[in-house]
This record gives sequence, structure tokens and C-alpha cells, in this order.
Amino acid sequence: MSSQAKNLDIEEDVTRGWVSWVIAVLIFGFVGVVWYLDSGDDPTATLFQGLAFGGLIVTILLQRQELILQRRELRRTRIQVEGQKEALERQERVMTQQRYEASFFRLLATQQDIVASLLMHRHDVENRGDRPLRLKLNRSLSYDGRSCFAGLLDMLKRLWRARGEETDTDLFNLAFSRYESDLTHYIRNVEEILRFLAETDLDDRERLGRLFRAQFSPSEITFLFYAGNFRREFSEARELMAQFNFFSALREEDLLHPTHLGLHPIS
Repeated sequence: MSSQAKNLDIEEDVTRGWVSWVIAVLIFGFVGVVWYLDSGDDPTATLFQGLAFGGLIVTILLQRQELILQRRELRRTRIQVEGQKEALERQERVMTQQRYEASFFRLLATQQDIVASLLMHRHDVENRGDRPLRLKLNRSLSYDGRSCFAGLLDMLKRLWRARGEETDTDLFNLAFSRYESDLTHYIRNVEEILRFLAETDLDDRERLGRLFRAQFSPSEITFLFYAGNFRREFSEARELMAQFNFFSALREEDLLHPTHLGLHPIS
């Protein structure tokens, strides 16, 4: 029995005890008064008249007692129902959390599969004087999986060193265009997982966000930083990554130029 139910029982026992004593005193007092006032008549008739009235009072008392017991039982039932409701709500929250985490880990597995499927080749930078830079495929060196992002950053660094009139956006787009389909698929999936985390109201969102962020190599984070800033179609992905602190550990030496830290608030 819960403490609430026990308190109800104690309260009702005390109330019932006091009421019983008061009614008993009234009954016997009434009988005594009737006996005294009608002492000139048949005392036996007077006694039975008083007892009849007292019996009526006792009947009322017993009915009241029955009502009290029924009310107590109803309160107990209500408390039990409320306890069952709370238990069901807790169970539902646990099940919702489990379903949510299962969906998250399926998305995470898909992301890992996308990364594992990446395959890229080295591209040499051709500087043609006053003409735009070009990239020439060099199949002597290839990258797969997460190493692709280190290869992309190496390509970007060589482009930055050889740059002429090209803007930062021009140089990034030149490298990005070589594997645009695969990289777009990769970034879109990152965006969907982050949106999945952002749209839930479960308490575990921040922990899962940290877990997701921990799956990325430093070169991946740097690549995503540039993709979010130099490709307009990934602006929403950039905001979601910033919301989950993807860029909080970026340093100047991780970037192509120290001034790039100011491209987007890193928080």
C-alpha cells in the first residue's frame, strides 16, 4: 500500500472513531432524558421508544460506515489506477527511447556504409599561367573510405598554393566537382541524421549528438566546414553541424588559411 493510501486510512479511522463516540453518547443521553421525562408513564414503553429511536440512529451510523468503507475502496482503486498509469507512461517513454535509438543506429550504420564505399584518385594541379587552374587525374595514387577526405584536403592545399585570380569558392568547387555525386550523397546523409537528432524532444539527444560527432575524423570535419561555407546547397547542413558543435575543435592549422575561422561562427 502506498503512503498516500495509508494516510487516507489513518485519517478516516480517526474521523470514524470520533463520530462513533459522539453518536453513542447522544443515543444514551437521549434514552436517559426520555426515561427521566416520561417516568410517570410505563417505563418499559418509554424505554422501547427510546431504543427504537436509538436503533434508527445506529442504522444511520452503520450506513454511514458502509459509505466510508466504499469511499475508501474507491480512493484505493483510484490510487492504484494512477500508479498503473504512471508505470505505463514510464514504460512508454522507455520504449520510445529504445525505438529512437534503434533508428539512430540504423542511420549511423548507413553513414558508415557510405563512407566505406568512397573511392577517389589523386589529381595533379596544372598551373597554366594566366589561365584557370586545372586538375589532371593521376591514377598512381588512390584513396578509399575516410582517407578520401585527407586526399581532398591535400588537393585543396595544392590548389591554394597555385592559385591565381581564383576565389576560395572557385578553388573548393573545382576540387568538389571531381566527386560531386558521392560527396553530395555523403553530406545529405549527415544532414538527415543531424535533423533527426534536432527534431526530437528526448533527453538523450545531446549524448547521441556527441556520439555521432565522434565518428568523424579531423579531415572530415574540416571538409564539412568548407562544404557548408562554400556550397550554398549545404547551408542548412552547416547550421545543424554548428548546433551540434561539429566545429568546436577546429584550429587554424586545420584550415587552408587562418582567416577561414571567420567564415562561420564556430560554437
